Amino acid sequence: NFPNIKCKTLFVKNQSSQDQIITDLYILHNTAFSIPQSQFPLYIKAYDSSEFQICYYPSKIGYERDTLTLNDVCSTHIVPLVALSLPNEYIGNTICNVQIKLVTDDLLNSYDNASISDPYPNPTRSQIIMPITIQSKSEIDFNFIPISMMNLYGEEILKPKIEIENSHKSGEYNYYNVKAIFDLSKFPNGIYIISVEGLSKKIYKVVKED
Repeated sequence: NFPNIKCKTLFVKNQSSQDQIITDLYILHNTAFSIPQSQFPLYIKAYDSSEFQICYYPSKIGYERDTLTLNDVCSTHIVPLVALSLPNEYIGNTICNVQIKLVTDDLLNSYDNASISDPYPNPTRSQIIMPITIQSKSEIDFNFIPISMMNLYGEEILKPKIEIENSHKSGEYNYYNVKAIFDLSKFPNGIYIISVEGLSKKIYKVVKED
């Protein structure tokens, strides 16, 4: 259900008479689908099978598609990826015994307008910075901006430090220019996911390397 991350196990079989090593799998667009890189390399003995996980983090409700490619010594294998994200539903009765049905068909947007720039530098050795511009009629509590960093298993590992660069009021609107800063200096090298909920409903892949 939207917007939870789900991982599934896939199997690959070595049909040759020689042992094989898979160092990487490639996803064409690599937005909603991802493959935890800690699984590689995969060592598959002759005529044996191995397994790996592929994860899906929906960016919208409905179908999303991508393409998985696997290269071996002879050819390239193409596997279509299809996932369906369904809205959450609640059915119950009020105290007056009136049946109600609540459907979560989108992420909550508590701002009148917001835009997020791509994270930089990417790859990084330490910090990742995301510039954010917010337009809102109400005051913003920056402790509750819905941005977080996850590992490839969908586990939240880090919240950003929010720095306000400038702000001003024009008419009935408040305008804010802020930076969300993630400090990855103490984290191991690898791929991480920045999840944005409520602002523009996006995910970003970032890379930590030395």
